[in-house]
Amino acid sequence: MNDLLENKNYVQLVVDIESIVADAKNKIATNINQVIVQTYWSIGRYIVEYEQGGNVKAEYGNQRKALSL
Repeated sequence: MNDLLENKNYVQLVVDIESIVADAKNKIATNINQVIVQTYWSIGRYIVEYEQGGNVKAEYGNQRKALSL
């Protein structure tokens, strides 16, 4: 009987450890995704600022091209 209790305790220990590791992996993935999104957003912002050259709108937004038929 004692071996059975020890086995149940061992199984619970393994289940608890698996849960902790799975939770940590989820937190890591969430943090990595947040950093990636922030990085790409910042890159996009720098590109927009470069294109606009300090203006509220980029110059190419004001240009109109005539359609040639």
